[in-house]
Parts: sequence; structure tokens; C-alpha cells
Amino acid sequence: MPQQRLLAIDEATLTAYAWRSGLLSDERKFSADAAGLVDWTDYLRLNRRAVFSVFASGAEESLLTEDIPYTRGADRSALIERKLAQRFPGHAWKFALSVGRNPTGRRDETILLAALHRSPAMERWLAPLQGAQARLAGIYTAPFLAERLAAELATGESRFVLVTLLHGGLKQLYFERKRLRFQRGLAADAAAMGSVAALCADESTKLLHYLLGQRLIEPGAALPVVVLLQPRDFPVFQAACHDSAQLRYRFADLPALATKHGLRSLPRDSLGDSLFLHLMVSQSSAAQYAPPGLRRFYRLRQVQSLLAAGTATIVLAGLASVGRDLIELERLGGEQELLTASLASARSDQQAAQAKLPAKAFDPVALRAVVERIEALRREEVSLPDELQRISQAFEQSEGIELERIDWRLDEQRGAATPASRIDIHARLPRVAGNDTATQVAKLNGFAAALRRSTGAPVSTVSWPAAIDPERTLGHNDLERIAADQPRFILRLGPNPPRS
Repeated sequence: MPQQRLLAIDEATLTAYAWRSGLLSDERKFSADAAGLVDWTDYLRLNRRAVFSVFASGAEESLLTEDIPYTRGADRSALIERKLAQRFPGHAWKFALSVGRNPTGRRDETILLAALHRSPAMERWLAPLQGAQARLAGIYTAPFLAERLAAELATGESRFVLVTLLHGGLKQLYFERKRLRFQRGLAADAAAMGSVAALCADESTKLLHYLLGQRLIEPGAALPVVVLLQPRDFPVFQAACHDSAQLRYRFADLPALATKHGLRSLPRDSLGDSLFLHLMVSQSSAAQYAPPGLRRFYRLRQVQSLLAAGTATIVLAGLASVGRDLIELERLGGEQELLTASLASARSDQQAAQAKLPAKAFDPVALRAVVERIEALRREEVSLPDELQRISQAFEQSEGIELERIDWRLDEQRGAATPASRIDIHARLPRVAGNDTATQVAKLNGFAAALRRSTGAPVSTVSWPAAIDPERTLGHNDLERIAADQPRFILRLGPNPPRS
């Protein structure tokens, strides 16, 4: 990982910090005179492989919000560029961020337009950076770095003001739904905390009136003000900053917040510069002002790193694949040897067992025929429950017919490979008043048709009821006896046996 160098720029000096795993150490401080610029150029030459990030704590910064029609793609980009050119003419360091869409009306998109005013002091320090082809990650400011803190400091409020003291002065940052909407920079002397506290109270009241005038907050609504401080400075600010009907002050522990975000070099006073310097590295996705020309060599370094990482990944993947193949080949070779030895042993055991067996006392052809017949019987036995289920379905479709029993048998047929299955169904027809033979014939035929549909097998009549038997002539005495009995019949599923 390349070395990280963090640069804090104000009007008079530039301070370079080394950062490593959350540990921030002060390396050099450069003055704005000719000797300081020479030292700064030498420092860049000695740290040409480092990645630099600039924190402009005292630079003048302008923020504006605009509502634009909701568009996408090239139309949106062109519209935003036009808005930036109108609001900040002549400014090279500017960008726009989307804040969200309005919940009512046309649902226009609200964008935050930001511009950083280039000063001679910043040009003095940034020109050698570009001349040395240094890798500049970005130019950051406190308002956009503080957006990460807003989610933790809001504590459920939809809007609040964050006040932090920096080397460049006092910053008032107004957040709405955890997004930056407004900022103010004020000159302040960090050595006189009493005057800073009075300035904080006075400017918070002015900011409240401004927000009310801009209709950013409703009249009567409470506005929380969160102040980042060392705990030992809490009493000084509590004596100057009093709660009112709309202002509610809350003081946040600066070292505790820095520890939570992984900064190991905790601030010793109420200046929050070290925390924001740390956030530049740990929050690389924050909005920054450096144009593409200044970040060119940083981007080239990123591309080189990606290519190197991709090449290393491919080589390691290839080596891992070759290693796995070699291990698998060695394992398969060992398994092949074991299988060869096992096969030789099994063949030897088989030959020894065959030598001990008595001579064959049966005909293999006859044995095969017996086995095939047993298999055929098993297949028929397995299919019998299915046939019984289909017969049951036919009974459900035929009202009044009662089952007496079912006879199942296998008939050997000459020339057939397997015996034929035959099922005889013994059943009774319902009694019909007056021996209505036509109704009985219809019920019997209907039942036979239901059997054919459900089983798909041929159905034949083995025995008719006496009253409707076509091959029987009935006398008067027979009719009286038949009328007292329930008509019985037998139907056969499957082919009839051949006549001998």
C-alpha cells in the first residue's frame, strides 16, 4: 500500500502529516516564503511515491441549492453544467451533488452546487504538486467530510447544525436529513475559547434567523446545535450557549468520536483538524474539488495497481490450479494402484472359490426358463393392486352393483413367453320391481363399459343373472324363485382361455 501524506493548507502555512493505520504524525511545516517553497519542493521529491490528500480548512467555499426538472443521462449533465456556470462563473473547482427529489408537485430534483474559491495561498502550494507529478487523491473540505459524522450526531433529528473549530476558523454546517445543505466559515482564535464560545452563541442565533428567512425551517421548530469539543471545554461553552425557545445546544466529545472512527492519534484540544484529516483517508468517497488535471497521476497509479493486482490474481489462480491438478493426479495414481491390487486379489479369490464348487448338476437353459417365469409372476403380482384400484373405480361409477368376490389366476397359454392374467368379478345386481329385465341388462352393460374404461382390458360375461340369461329358457316356477333372489353375475377381465 502506498504511503499516505495528508496536507493541511491555510493562508500562512502548509503542514504535512504522515498517516498509517489510523496513526497521524506531524512531519513538516512549511512557511509561505521562498525558503518554505524550496523545502516544500524538496519534500515532494523525497516522497514522490506517496499519495497526497489536501485538507483546505481555511478556504472560502460557497454552497447553493437548486431545483431542476428530473432528467437523466446527457440532458441532466448538460443542465447541471449550465447551472454551475451560471452560479459560479470563472470557478474551476466546482461540482454538484444530488440531495433528493421533492415529495410533492413535479417532484423536481434538488441539487447542491458547491464551489471552492482559488486563493493565491492554495495556488502557491498546489503548483509544485502538479510540477512534481505527485499523486493527488483530492482536495477536501470539512463540510463534505462531516457528512459521515452527521448520521451519528443527528440522533433522530431531521435537521441540525454542526459547529466545529478548525485552524482555519469556526465552521457552521447545516444538515437536513443527514445531507449537507448550508455552511458558514467564521474567523476565530482557538487560543481564546471564551471568545469562541461567545461567537458560537451569537452566530447560532444569526444562523437561526437566516434559516427562518429562507424558510428552511418552520417558525417555532426547535433547531439542535451540536458542538464538537474536548470535554474540558464543555463548561466554557455551556456558560455562553444557552438554550432558547428554538435553539437546543448539545456538546459532542471530540476524542470519543475520533476513537470511534479509528483515529489513534487523539486530538489534545478542541480543534477538529486531526479528525477531518483522518476522514480524508478512511472516507475516500467523500466529495472533493480537485479537477481531473490535478488527479491525473493518482488515476494512473490506480490503473497500474488494478493491472498489477489483476495480473497477480491471474498468476496465483494459475498456480493454484496447477497445484490442485498435481495433487489430484497424485491421488488418482495412488487410487489406481490400490484398485489394481484389489482386482488381482478378487480374481484370485474367485478362481479359488470356483475350484471348490461341485460339478454343475442342472441344465442352465432350464434354470433360465424358471427364473424368467418367476420374474413374470412377480411382474403380474406387482400389477395386481393397480388392477384392483381400477376395478374399484368402475364400482364407484355403477350405482347399486355389489361386489361378492374377485378370483385372480394366471393361465398358461401355449406359445406365450409369460402366463396371462385373468380376473373374474363376482357381483350382484340390485333387485328391480317386477323383474324389469331391460333395467338389469342396462346396469350390467353399464358396469361392463365402466370396467373397460378404467382398466383398458377386454371384458366378457362368464355368467348372466338367471332372469336375463340369453341361453336359458325360464318357466313360471323359475320366475318365482328368481324374483326372491338377488341377481348374480360374473364378468371376466382379460382374454378368455382358448377352447380345447
